[in-house]
Amino acid sequence: ASFTSCTASSYGSGGGAMYIDESTVTVSGASFTSCTAESSGSGGAMDLQGSTVTVSGASFTSCTAEYTYGWNYGGAMYLTGSTVTVSGASFTACTAEGHWGTGYGGAMY
Repeated sequence: ASFTSCTASSYGSGGGAMYIDESTVTVSGASFTSCTAESSGSGGAMDLQGSTVTVSGASFTSCTAEYTYGWNYGGAMYLTGSTVTVSGASFTACTAEGHWGTGYGGAMY
């Protein structure tokens, strides 16, 4: 699967391409390009809440968590209370940005 220019844009949004809540998921060979979580966003590509997730052979390119006035977490992936296994994945030019606040974890937080 390929996810390109996916955006979660409402306040407090997360997971530009995927928001996974209390689930068991395997992501294999997927590509995430220019995915964004805006407006106090977390996880430009994936926001994982209380889940068990396996990511293998995936690529994350230019994924961003951004917000003008606060903190941002995980340019590519934001993990809260989740068990995550990552193998053979690549993270390129992923960022967590904030104007007033601070970004944490360009690739994962």
